[in-house]
Amino acid sequence: MTIQRSAKAEYTRERILEVAGEEMRRVGYRAMGLNDILHKLRMSKGALYHHFRNKLELGYAVLDELYAKSFLKTWDSPLDRDDPLQAIISYLQAMSENMSDDMLSCGCPINNLANEMSNLDEGFRLRVEGLFERWKARMTSAFARAQKNGFMREDVDAEDTAVFVIAAVQGAIMLAKNAQDASIFSQATQSVSTYLSGLQTQAGKASVKSRNH
Repeated sequence: MTIQRSAKAEYTRERILEVAGEEMRRVGYRAMGLNDILHKLRMSKGALYHHFRNKLELGYAVLDELYAKSFLKTWDSPLDRDDPLQAIISYLQAMSENMSDDMLSCGCPINNLANEMSNLDEGFRLRVEGLFERWKARMTSAFARAQKNGFMREDVDAEDTAVFVIAAVQGAIMLAKNAQDASIFSQATQSVSTYLSGLQTQAGKASVKSRNH
């Protein structure tokens, strides 16, 4: 019985996070209403407060347990490759070709929170900063590995390149969302891909050609 209650409580908590995450992604943290979440879940306030003491704690949990994990996971595949430079180029191309209307309308939830809450709440600011730092560290390590494997020029700084890519991708998402125009994202990411292609060594370019034949 205890195990069943624990499993049910965990499921309820996950459902709260799921619905709150969708609501926060759609309208932002400040406009997210607890009553709207409760209505969609058909749940009482007491049940919600059993899992989260207040709206702020819920918002933090959405960022930590949903957004951050999902965001970093999407970059696992390109950054774990032996040739991450080419993998990122391919990933950006796929993002550009498959940008959904939902993504165009809502943008990146991490980016949205950075713009909305960084000057209002230190908890959100530090969490977003930590997420971007983890992303930067992973990408820096991937670029360093590409240099070690002979796929990327050694005369460029791996960390500087990571910062540039992150800033360019996030900026492209923000501009495309604001204009409601996916072609802006395509234009920006194509420029990033062209820049990254220029960092490839001859060995890296030869490896790409061999995989394409």
